[in-house]
Amino acid sequence: MNSFIAKRIISIVLAVLVLSYIAYQIYNTNYSQTVQTETAIFAQASSVIQTEGVLIRKESVVTRPDTGVLSYELEDGERVAAGGVIASVYTSTGSAAIQKRKEQVDNQIAQLQTLNAKESLKANPENLNNQAHLTLYEIIQNAYAGNTQQVEEAREELLFLMNEWQIITGKVEDFHARISSLQAESASLTTTTGEQIGSLTASVSGYFVSELDGYEGLYDYNAAEDLTVEDLQEEKTPAAIPDNAAGKICEDFDWYAACIVPANQTSQIRLGTTIMLTISSVSNEQIPVEVVAVNQTDRESDAAVILQSDYNSTALNRARTGTFLLETGSYEGVRVSQRAIHFETLPVKRTEDEESTAEGETSSQAQETREVRGVYVLHGQEIKFVQVFTVYSDENYVICKTSLSEEEQAELLTEDTITLYDEVVVGGSNLYDGKIVK
Repeated sequence: MNSFIAKRIISIVLAVLVLSYIAYQIYNTNYSQTVQTETAIFAQASSVIQTEGVLIRKESVVTRPDTGVLSYELEDGERVAAGGVIASVYTSTGSAAIQKRKEQVDNQIAQLQTLNAKESLKANPENLNNQAHLTLYEIIQNAYAGNTQQVEEAREELLFLMNEWQIITGKVEDFHARISSLQAESASLTTTTGEQIGSLTASVSGYFVSELDGYEGLYDYNAAEDLTVEDLQEEKTPAAIPDNAAGKICEDFDWYAACIVPANQTSQIRLGTTIMLTISSVSNEQIPVEVVAVNQTDRESDAAVILQSDYNSTALNRARTGTFLLETGSYEGVRVSQRAIHFETLPVKRTEDEESTAEGETSSQAQETREVRGVYVLHGQEIKFVQVFTVYSDENYVICKTSLSEEEQAELLTEDTITLYDEVVVGGSNLYDGKIVK
C-alpha cells in the first residue's frame, strides 16, 4: 500500500514538473520580455571584384643607332613630340657620364644663383619648414608609386628649400664660394666631354618608356574594345626584346585595361561608368578608369571587361599584367547585424481614391499585402518593426539607407525607416510590432 502511494506521489510530482516546463516554454516563447539590441552605427563599404588583367597600349619601339653610347634626355613617362630628342649619342660611356654630370652641376649653379638673389626668398621660416615637410612627403609618395621623374624633381625642390632655409636663418651668408667651385667643375667637364656624334629622336609623339617587356604589339590597340573572353584566355608568349631596342613611345595617352569578370559579378559593371582600378603589381593607388566595353555572349557567361584611362606614372608605364581590384561602388549608411533582419508581410498603402473604392469591398476582397525586409527597433519599452532598404550586405552585416528616394518613400510600408543610433533588436523571441519588453 505504501509502495502504491509512493508511486502515485512520484507520478504526480513528475507530471507537475513536465507541465511546469511546458508552461514555461510557452510563456517564454510568447511572452518573454527580454531582447538583445545593438546600436545602428554609421558605416562605409565597397564592392570589389578581384581578377587578373592586362594593360594594352599603342607602342612604338625606339631603336638605337649602330654606334655610340646613349645619354637619355628624357625620364620615364616624360612626354615627347615627334622629332624631339630622346637621347644624345656620344663616342664612349665615359663621355656620356661626363655630360650627365655637367648637366647636374649647371643645374645646381642656377639654383644657388637664384638663392643669392635675396629678394626672391620667402620671409617666413615656419612656412618654409612646412613646405619642406610637404615636399619630403611628396618624395615618399612618388618613390612608393615608382614615379622616378617626380622623385627627382621633388628632391631638387627639397634641396632648394633646405639651402633657402640656411640663408634665412643665418646659417650661411651666401653661396658665392659654392657657386665658384661648381663653375670651375663645369668648366673642367666642358674640356673633358667627349664628342657628341648624334641624337636619337622620336618618330612619333607620346610619352617615353625606357624598358620593353615583349608584349608590345601582342594585342591590337585599335581593336582592344572588341576583345572577348576567349581572346583574353589565350596564352600570350612575350616576344624576344631586340638587342638594339632603346625604349618605346606610347603614342596615345589613353591606354586600356582588359580583364575577365565572372558571370555572377558582371551586374556590378555598367557600361560608361567610372570605377576605381588598383593594380597590385604597381601600387595601392586607385586609378579612375571608364568602362568602355562589356563583351559577354549572354547573361550567364563571363564577360571581357575593357577599361580606359589616361592616367600616367612611371610604375604604371612599366606594368603589363597583374591582379586587378575593381571597386565598382562605395556605399554608406547605418550598419546592422544580419541577425537583426526579419521579413514581415504588411498591407500595401492605398491612395485616397483606392480607399474610397475599398469602402464597398466585402471581407472576401482582402487588401493587397507585400513581404518586406526590416528590423525591430526598441523605443522605450516597445519594439517597432521598420522597413529597411539595404545598399550593401555580406555574411555578417548589412548597410541600410537612412535617406530614401521618392521611389523608395512610395514603397515604404512602415511609418519610417531605420535611423542612426537606433537600438536594433538582434536577439529575442516572438517578436512583433508593438510588443512591450524590458
